[in-house]
Amino acid sequence: MVIPEQIIDGVTVFSPKGKLLSTVDYEEFRNRIHKLKVPPIRGVVFDMSGVNFINSSGVSMLIAGLKILREADRDLRLAGMSPIAQKVIVKVCGLGEVFEIYDSVGQAVASFEA
Repeated sequence: MVIPEQIIDGVTVFSPKGKLLSTVDYEEFRNRIHKLKVPPIRGVVFDMSGVNFINSSGVSMLIAGLKILREADRDLRLAGMSPIAQKVIVKVCGLGEVFEIYDSVGQAVASFEA
């Protein structure tokens, strides 16, 4: 899966569509995150609104990205959780307190200014 990205106000926004599950996605995302842990990037938002399936590899990918960024005094925040993403990440995995989660990408991007 190619994960589209854009930069909004110094924050990189990833917007995957479809399934978030393979090892290929994990390695690609991890490599891209390593490049984003330095200024001028202030953080990363993962727009989950287009994710219609996520498995343990997808969750591991998000956790790895969060760890890499936090070690560099950055953060990865989730936005626009689709129902399936919310069920897996928040209810099944219990990661609602690990990730900052916002209703929209705009809110998540703005949170980096606070």
